Amino acid sequence: MKQGIRSAPLGIVCFFLLLPLVSVFPQGITPDTIQTWLQSEPIAMPYREVAPSILQEFNSASAERLPLELLFDKLKEGVAKKVPPARLKAVLEGEVSRLLKVRKILQDGFGKEVERDPFFLQGMKVGSLALLSGFPEEGLKLVCSPQIGMEKMVSLVPPLVEMHRIDSLPLQPLAYFVQAVSASTIPSAQYGSFVSLYLKASASRIPPAETLRIMGDILKTGGGILQIERELARRTRR
Repeated sequence: MKQGIRSAPLGIVCFFLLLPLVSVFPQGITPDTIQTWLQSEPIAMPYREVAPSILQEFNSASAERLPLELLFDKLKEGVAKKVPPARLKAVLEGEVSRLLKVRKILQDGFGKEVERDPFFLQGMKVGSLALLSGFPEEGLKLVCSPQIGMEKMVSLVPPLVEMHRIDSLPLQPLAYFVQAVSASTIPSAQYGSFVSLYLKASASRIPPAETLRIMGDILKTGGGILQIERELARRTRR
């Protein structure tokens, strides 16, 4: 169902643009690190009374072998945004739930050894934010396959999230498009161009399924961004 063109919140876009290129999996964060941070950081002073409940979430995440770096990012974000202390525990609970879900998706898609992949932490972060942004789980599963690989997945999910915000991505055409991207030689640095192409197609009232098929067909024949742009323009002039 067409939802109309919507602009993505600036915070979401900036997050994706500023994602670090993780090449190693850091192991330095522990619940003790969090306790020290809550006790020593002036910005965390309003949250010291709820520190035990915050630490409980980190202990739970640690017991599940989740990367505490990502939960720490969520904690610092909540503190910086001055989320009410009574709500912060729920925010962290939500992040733990999403991280567990994303890890299962990554394991099912890439195999049980996925945590050894140098892009695992980035994949977890991208996946969690995608679900938080309303991207469907089934859509995320489509992007997590050995044919694509973790590095491409990390680059492809953010544009797909933004495309979904513009006009909901139907799953079957999305699967075709993702397969075409995985087989294409187009560099991952150009994946962001898919968003502007999709936006133009939506503004021209080309249905999402047709847009994905056009883009996929061109990628499968060895074409690139310029060829897609020309074809969408030609369809618009009909």
